[in-house]
Formats: sequence, structure tokens, C-alpha cells
Amino acid sequence: MTSSTLYKSFGPTLVDQGYDITPVVGKKPILEAWTTRPGAALDYTLHSDKNIGVLLGGKHNLVAVDVDVLNPFCANDLEKLVEEELGSAPKRIGKAPKFLMLFRCTELQKKIRTGVYEIDGVDAATELLGEGQQFVAAGVHPDTGSRYVWPDDKLIDIAPEELTEVTPDALRRFLAMASSVMATYGELKGRVSDRGLTTAPQSGLNLKELRGKAAEVEAAVMHIPNNDEHYDDWVQTAHAVKGAMGGSGFDLFCRWSARSAKDDPAQNERLWQSIGQVKHIGAGSLYHWAGQYGFDLATYREPQHVGPRSAPAQADNDIDEWESVDEDGVVTVVTPNTLTATPLGVIDPKKIPPRPWLFGDQLLTGYVTAFVAPPGVGKSTLTIQIAAAIATGKDFAEFKCHQQGNTWIYNNEDDRDELHRRVAAATRHMGIKPEDIAEKMFMDTGDERSLMVARLVRNDAVVQTPDVEACIAEIKRNDIKLFVVDPFAETHTVNENSNDHIKQVAGMFRYIAKRAGCAVLLVHHTRKGNGDGAAGDMDAARGAGALLGVCRVVSTMFAMSKADADVMGIPEDTRHLYVRFDGAKANLSLVTSKARWFKRESVDLGNSMFGEGDKIGVLTPWSPPGPLDGVSPADIRAIQIAVAKKDSDGDPYRENVRSGDAWIGVAIAEQCGLDPTADRKRLKTMFKIWVDNGCFEISEALVNRNKRTCVFVKDWVELG
Repeated sequence: MTSSTLYKSFGPTLVDQGYDITPVVGKKPILEAWTTRPGAALDYTLHSDKNIGVLLGGKHNLVAVDVDVLNPFCANDLEKLVEEELGSAPKRIGKAPKFLMLFRCTELQKKIRTGVYEIDGVDAATELLGEGQQFVAAGVHPDTGSRYVWPDDKLIDIAPEELTEVTPDALRRFLAMASSVMATYGELKGRVSDRGLTTAPQSGLNLKELRGKAAEVEAAVMHIPNNDEHYDDWVQTAHAVKGAMGGSGFDLFCRWSARSAKDDPAQNERLWQSIGQVKHIGAGSLYHWAGQYGFDLATYREPQHVGPRSAPAQADNDIDEWESVDEDGVVTVVTPNTLTATPLGVIDPKKIPPRPWLFGDQLLTGYVTAFVAPPGVGKSTLTIQIAAAIATGKDFAEFKCHQQGNTWIYNNEDDRDELHRRVAAATRHMGIKPEDIAEKMFMDTGDERSLMVARLVRNDAVVQTPDVEACIAEIKRNDIKLFVVDPFAETHTVNENSNDHIKQVAGMFRYIAKRAGCAVLLVHHTRKGNGDGAAGDMDAARGAGALLGVCRVVSTMFAMSKADADVMGIPEDTRHLYVRFDGAKANLSLVTSKARWFKRESVDLGNSMFGEGDKIGVLTPWSPPGPLDGVSPADIRAIQIAVAKKDSDGDPYRENVRSGDAWIGVAIAEQCGLDPTADRKRLKTMFKIWVDNGCFEISEALVNRNKRTCVFVKDWVELG
């Protein structure tokens, strides 16, 4: 078929399916008042050589997500975002990697779009097309000279009512997230509100500066007005704050956003969670914007007064000590070591000592590890089980115990009875006898005596307490190999959102690890609102990000997300029982994308005279089911028989998930005891595996005089 007959060949079928069409030259409709859907659009012979435009809106409330992005990585991220936020949809490609995906909405929608971003020197944007607009469904692209293609689901096979339905709220939420994705690849074009971005930057200011000191960034943001900023300006400010401060900047962004009458805390949180790693905008931009409103960065970077001790000026190479004068006039004399360059020499790899791993790839002697998790997922339970494993020299889950040794847990939240319940449950579940750990595990509680390593005093100074040296002495005295601190936030009184403060406190725990020769494990909470999608993201940690900079290893724990549950076939009412453990940072080993999984189970302590005792949660290593778990060759054979029968009846199964009972997934679900809706992702994965293995094949066939992409048996499974 030539392009000169497309309108005549496919137009009637699209109309029969329920679409409104219009003839188009290039991308432009040629009929007057084409948005009124005139009858002239149905003259297929007259317009046979025209492209086919499909009108949006109408009785089906059709909407299209039009991604006008040429960077392939950004376009790929946006396609994933569409599927995650809005669902599956037929995709049209004209000039790759740009694409368009078609949905129907619960309400009539008008066009809305993101701002324009400059990505790789080219304008990029994402639009939501609606009533009063059309898109080219078939024909020749005016720039490429090639046909538009539908690589997966063909529009001609899908009736409008079969399209995935979305809501206006979901569309707006998607658009906010799309802005966030594009902002990680390029800069938003145009000035932000009235910030005067055409003004030259302050002397010495680096606009590309990403990270900034918390006090400087906060001062800058508080100088920037927020008189009901434009949506794109609001989004860009969020990116800049996160680029400057990481996850710890959320509170600052919320305080700035609250200045607007349009402030919506829920929308703030949705936007913040949608922003991934920021690479292109941060502190430098904030300093520049604030500079238009009286902010002077130099006043926040005045050097501390330092001068030579003796009155006469000396040559640089003669200065051997300095005095530093603080705001209270206290003088500290500093005598530096001689600075020399050290030759590398000949390195013998065999003589380099191995890294001092203590347990799996998580704990190292002399270093700090952090476990980051929201409340209630079992992080304290996991640390108890790890401590018990190290005390007895046992491997646990996929973690190898490299060295047996004594362990000390200091829990600043729970009382001793509750901790004893957890230890009793954990060791019973792990098959460890109480006497095996009686003298090897040490445990203290903040309910009796709190652990406090740092306090904030006047002049915003962080002071180390005597507890630091006391910890080192106790660890050495009892030959402790692992020191667990639960939680980190209860061990200091400093501002947890101050990078400067938190870096000093975290440095105290690193000092303990080095001086005492043990591994330190800090249990830390996530920020509020973290959930699905935060697994493996160390920026999910609460407060200042400086803590994670000090830690050599950071891992996260989260309850199973809905997306993971859908893929694994875990029912919604039981997914809370499963916990995902991910590496988020590992300076001395590779961060793996492979998650470790645990299942929560209960252990009855038998400590009641009236029946059942306390039931205490423990974590059991768990392996996710594969998509074909529980499926036998006989099941595949039975599905093939069903496919062959439906083919012989003249109504073969379809590949398209929107084909109702004719979708191949329905046959698979019926044979394997799955739900076609709840287990849709798993069913699609199973079918793809069988197509790749040659059990089935896909080809076009005429069904009721219409071409459909159908499923047929290829190679029969042999039984016996």
C-alpha cells in the first residue's frame, strides 16, 4: 500500500472503531472548521493522498501525551514515567525518539504542557493534547520523509473505549514529574518570575555550583520572593533546592512554597518525591536569583581571622604555627605537620592487606554503616539478628560472617523488656541458644541511660560529650566487633538539617570506629512521605545528607511496593509482610541493583500462663517468585490447546491486553490460577518468555474482516 491511499484505506476502519478523523497535509489539517468534525472529512476518495489526523477530546475525551524530546535517555525516562503514572497505551513514533501515547480521560481536557527545556542545545517539552487538537495517526512525517509507526499496539486494532482511562489529577501529576525528569537533563528556558536572570552574576559566583552549605542556601532561598510563582518556576526552584541540599532540603522548599497563597503541602511532597538525582541546577542558581533581591554571598563566606603568632611578618616557609581567634576571643594555637609529597614506590598487590569486612558487604571494621528505613519495617529487628549472627559466627540471609566477635546494641528508644523480647524471638528463630550469646552480646537502652555523643551550645557550636571516649573504652574493654546505635537521631541535640552539624556528629562515630577498631552501624529514619520508588535511594534519609557522606556503606529498607507486588504476584493484603533491602552507597564495594528480600514472621515467646504468649516479629530471608514459578509443562500444553481451539473457531487470542476475554493473558490466567487484572504484568512477562522460547508466535490475521495481531501455537510442548 502506498502513502497515496492511506486515508482511503485506513480512514473507514478508524471511523468504524469510533475515532473522529480529518485529512492532514504534513501536520496541518486542511479543512475549514475541522474541529467541528465536518462531514467532508469522510470523503475518503477525495482525501486519499492525505495523512490521517485523529481528533482528540470528543465523546470519548481522548487525550494524548506528546513527548517532544530528542535526547534518547530523557525520552526513555519519560516513557517509563508515562507507564508508571498513567498506564499502558498505544504509542506512535514519528521522529524518534519523540513519541506520542493515547489515553481517554474521565473529563474533557484542554491542552496543557511543561515549560520548554534546553537539552543538548535543542528545545524539549512534554504536552498533554486534548479537545480542539489532533495528532497524525498515519501518513508521512514531514521532517523524516518516513511513515509514522505504531511499534506495539496498532491504533486500528483498538477502539477508543478500550484505551486506558486516566483522570485530570493523574495527568497534572504526571506533567509535574515530567518537568522534573527534563530538568535533570537540561535547563528551563526563559527567566524565572521576575528574578532577572539576564543580570550578570555577582563577582566570583559560579552559576554551575551544585551543592551548597545549608546556611548559605537557606539565606539565599529566603531572599527569593514567592508571589504565586508560575508553575514552571515553582518546579525549577524545587530542583535547585534539591540540587543544593539533596533530600534534606525538603523542609526549606516547603517553607518557601508556603509563602504563596496557592501552596499545597500534598503537591509539594508529590513534586519532591518525583525529583531524582539533580545534576544541572543547584546552589549557584539560587545564589544568583537571590542576588537580585539583596542577597550577597560574600557576607556568608567571610574567612575566619587567622594570622601569624609573632608580630613581625615572616616568609611563608618560616611560619610554623598560627593562632585562630573565635568570636569569644578564645585563642587556639595550631602547629601543622610538615607538608611533604610521598613517592608511590613499588606496589606489591599481594602485600596489600584485604579490606576488613566483618559481615557480608555491609559492615567493615573501622568504618561506619547506615541502615535507612521508615518506621515499622523491621530495621531494629534486622540489626538484632545481624548482631546475633556475628556473636555466634553464623551466616545470615545472603550475608557471610567474615569474623566472629562480640556485639553491642545501644537502643535509645525501647526499654529493656522490649529489647529482650526481640532478642529472644530472633535467636529462637535463628536456632541460637540463649547461653550462646549470654556473654557475647551486650545491650543497653536509653530508657535507663541515654547515649548522647554531641550537644549544641551557644554560638551554634557542636560539642563532643564524654560519651564518645566512654564508648571507645567500653568497646576496647569488651572486645566489641560491632557497635549498633539505634537510632542515630537520638544521640545528639544538634540541628538535624544542618550539614555542618551532622557532619561533625557523624565524624564522632567514625572516630569511635577507628579508635576502637570496630564496625559502627547507625540506624536512621527516612524523611516523611518516602515510600514506593525510594528503595536504594540514600537521599531518602531524614535530615542533612552529610551523614551519608561520612558513612562508607548505606543501605535502605522499605516495605514491598505495589509495583513489586504486581510483578511478583503478591496479593495486596499481604505485601506489607515483605521487606526490600537495597544497597544505596558502598565506597568499598560495588553497589548492586539486586535487592535482598525478607518476609516478616511471628515467633510466640510462650511467656503467658493463659495460652499464647507475646508474638514478636522476626525477618526471614525470602526469594521472590519467578514469573513461571508453579507453572508446569502440562500447564503450557493446556494453554496451547486452548489457543489452537480458539484459532480453529475463527476467533484467535490477541496479543493486545485491551482485547477483553480474547486477550491471551486470560487463557494463561485461567490455567494457572491467576487474576487477569491483578496479575497483568506477570501474565505479560510469562507470555513473552513463551514467545521467545518458541511455544507461541504472533502474527496478523483477519478477524471479522479487520486485521488483528493474534496468537498461534508454534512448537508444541512435549510431555513425558
